[in-house]
Amino acid sequence: MFSELLLFIYYYYSIQLNFIDTRYIRLPSVNCSEISPIGFPIIHLLNILSQTDFSSSSPTWLFSFSSNNSVTSYFLIDDLKGTITVKHRLDREYLCSVARLCSCLNCTLKLEIIAISDTISHILLLPITILDENNNLPYFIRNNYQFNVSEATRIGTRLQLPQAQDQDQPPNNIQLYSLTPIMTNETVHYFELVMLEKSLTVVPEMILKHSLDRETKSEHHYKLCAYDIQHRVCTNIIFNILDINDNIPQFDQRQITINISELIPIDSSIIQIHAHDDDTGINGEIRYQFSKWTKDDQTIVDTFHLDSITGWLTLIKELDYEQRINYEIQIQANDLGENSIPVYMTITIHVQDENDNSAEIFTFAPVNIDLNDTIINVLENITIGTTLLYLSATDKDSDDNGRLSVTLTNMTVNNFLSVQKITDNTYQLVTLKMFDREQYSIYYFTLYVSDYGHPHRSTSLKFQIKLIDINDCFPVFEKTLYQFNITENNPLNYVFGRILATDADEGINSQIHYHIQNYTNIFSLNHNNELYTKMSFDYEQQSIYRFNVIAEDSGLLQTIVPVEIRVRGLNDNPPVFPSGEIFMQIEENRPINTLIGRIVAFDRDEDLLTYEIYPEDKSYTTGKVLLTTDGKLFTATVFDREQYNNLSSIKFRVRVHDSQHIVVTNVEVNIIDVNDNLPKLIYPIDDNSILCFERHSSNNTVLFKAYDPDENSQVIFSLLTTQHIFLYPNGTLIVNTTRISLGFHTITICLQDHMHSSTYNIHIIIVDNYDKCNSSYFSYRSRHFISTFFNFHNKIVLFLTLIFVFIFILIIIVFYLCLKRRKASSLSFTSNESVEDNQEEREEEEEHDTLIHRTILLNPHPPTSQSSSPFTTISNTSMTSTLAEHHNHNQPQKISTIIKKYSLNEQSKLSAFETRNNNKKSLSLSSSASSTYIKMSRSFDNEMV
Repeated sequence: MFSELLLFIYYYYSIQLNFIDTRYIRLPSVNCSEISPIGFPIIHLLNILSQTDFSSSSPTWLFSFSSNNSVTSYFLIDDLKGTITVKHRLDREYLCSVARLCSCLNCTLKLEIIAISDTISHILLLPITILDENNNLPYFIRNNYQFNVSEATRIGTRLQLPQAQDQDQPPNNIQLYSLTPIMTNETVHYFELVMLEKSLTVVPEMILKHSLDRETKSEHHYKLCAYDIQHRVCTNIIFNILDINDNIPQFDQRQITINISELIPIDSSIIQIHAHDDDTGINGEIRYQFSKWTKDDQTIVDTFHLDSITGWLTLIKELDYEQRINYEIQIQANDLGENSIPVYMTITIHVQDENDNSAEIFTFAPVNIDLNDTIINVLENITIGTTLLYLSATDKDSDDNGRLSVTLTNMTVNNFLSVQKITDNTYQLVTLKMFDREQYSIYYFTLYVSDYGHPHRSTSLKFQIKLIDINDCFPVFEKTLYQFNITENNPLNYVFGRILATDADEGINSQIHYHIQNYTNIFSLNHNNELYTKMSFDYEQQSIYRFNVIAEDSGLLQTIVPVEIRVRGLNDNPPVFPSGEIFMQIEENRPINTLIGRIVAFDRDEDLLTYEIYPEDKSYTTGKVLLTTDGKLFTATVFDREQYNNLSSIKFRVRVHDSQHIVVTNVEVNIIDVNDNLPKLIYPIDDNSILCFERHSSNNTVLFKAYDPDENSQVIFSLLTTQHIFLYPNGTLIVNTTRISLGFHTITICLQDHMHSSTYNIHIIIVDNYDKCNSSYFSYRSRHFISTFFNFHNKIVLFLTLIFVFIFILIIIVFYLCLKRRKASSLSFTSNESVEDNQEEREEEEEHDTLIHRTILLNPHPPTSQSSSPFTTISNTSMTSTLAEHHNHNQPQKISTIIKKYSLNEQSKLSAFETRNNNKKSLSLSSSASSTYIKMSRSFDNEMV
């Protein structure tokens, strides 16, 4: 009682301290003799645990049986040392045959011991094998047995002798019988002993070897002895020789073996025994009864009834396989005649096991698990693989009827537990998943234990796993983002929304407190978790407020949710432009619908704004720019500064309006000039101009003039061909007249701005006298004209000639085909062609005369002796003379008038161009007062052509 009290105290504190290191250890089997005295030590568990525990410290152990049952009643255990001793006499024959605690062939008792220390606990399985000892003496039920044997008994007749009893098991049971006559002087042995082996026992029988003669000897005395390994027991056998009844009953079968179910009902007829006797009358009537040895077995007499007349064997008591598995019944048959000789037969009944017993379940929990009947209390955060329960299941049935299976059914969550087998009848329940009290606070499952018999018998236990809550859940808000709208100019303490969070934990772990991060001076929460304002909002000052609300439970687990407050504005502000005037720019030559820019106005109320050109300025901007309602400004034409008289900007007004206000601003679009024009030479006026210099003259300088229509473009002069001629970037041309040879010289000058360039050919004539300038100019002009004409027109003439030849061939072919039909008209056709040829010749002569008349002299005034310029205008006197000769000197006045007209026209053009160049300031021009120029007009070339 004291040890059980200590064990209970230790269990209680072990559970409180949550010792979880528990192991199930199966110890090797130990042997114990059945004659071991009471108090005999079988095993010392403390020594065994000290050998298996390798820790440096020596723990203190407490030992106890896991349960009190019929097996543990035979043993005692020392709760401190673990010494198991014999408590009651271990009678092996009683344990296996009567108590049925073990098998008679191998009697093994299994003990389950719980060993607990301050750090660890074990469940020890100890098999104890009870060794059989020859401790039972063989015995006969009687000291004297008498047999009545007729003298007519045939030789070879078998008479079954009484069987000695020995409760020991082989090889300690009876192994041998001997039959010896008591009268030693007897020379003839009428009987011979025969031993038969049946069911690991020896059965003695006697065979008649010689014929009996009652008159010779009426009794035969023998001593029947039985032997085991160490002992002997004897009984007296007396054979009484009866007078002749020369026929004995004969059984149809001397040995019958039957199998019957243990569930066969009472009063069931099992088998009918039949024997026959060839005698007639009373000597042939047979009566059946249990033999004397069978009657000595009271269990058989209480269970079976034998009808003496019919021979029917009937069941009068329920069979129980667990109590007895077989019955060996010896039946005696004898007739009713005098000196009847009994005959015997044996019926062996094997009781078949039926599944008539349900499993018995015993449960217990590890030290760290609180088990209250069928309720298991554990923390919800126990790890996977934790053992929740130990289970021991037994079934009294045998074979498949006693073989058990343990399964889990009706589980709250599938496969959250597993049944693991430890030994044949011991199991443990292990967790396979993590528990979650917030999902299920109670987990249900049913332990279902069934056998493999037919039909199955099962036992079930329903369990509950109650989870103890821990603070493992964070507060959860109803929304992931809270958004609220407030109209500006709201009143103070205005409640505009509610925030709520929940916590899946229970009790104090689910209590939630709220507080705001940021803007605590503007927003606050009341006791109903409602948000309210501490100020009046102004949309134009700030339209969005973002802050966080924190929900915190008592375990300091926090959850943060963002809150967004949008202030809705009222239309109380007009649109505003960033500046009083908007400036934009675009390069010239951009295609139509090119985006110039976007006009943007700001409305603090964020209303929809509409843009349009001021109505009074639409006539000016039409065809130039296009404004969309969203403020985008596009080109409506392709701008060209040079084409639009140096159009540099477009100015107009734009107005923007919301639903209530209109605002106007000025817009100026500057057109940026692009370098898209080639620089042009304005002095000399044209390409292939001619300059005449006198050799060895000191005045050998000419200032070229050029301009670029683009804005801010500077023209740079350069000379591509140099030979005693120099050209400076500002256009100053210097000819070294002392080293250059007489005659014609052609130079190529290049005009270049920062992107484009153009070239011109200038012809320089070097003469030794100024008077030769005119003749040299005319000679060069004539040669240049002819060369130009033929070089340019030869290709055209060749191309036209090929065309005419092709057409002519076609005409010839057509003409040939039509010749036969048009013979009459062929002569008139030929005459018409002759007239046309004469007419063409006359037209060519008139054109030649016209060309000569259109020859123009650029300077009608001859040089004077007062001119100090080294250059002189080329005199066209020779040409004038030539023209006068062709026209018989009839038109001198007309030619003079034409020359004056052209001179005035060219001078006015030059003056106008110099004036425009001075206004643009694109090129600085300077010239020597003494310099003159010789201008060969392009109009002259055109007239010559």
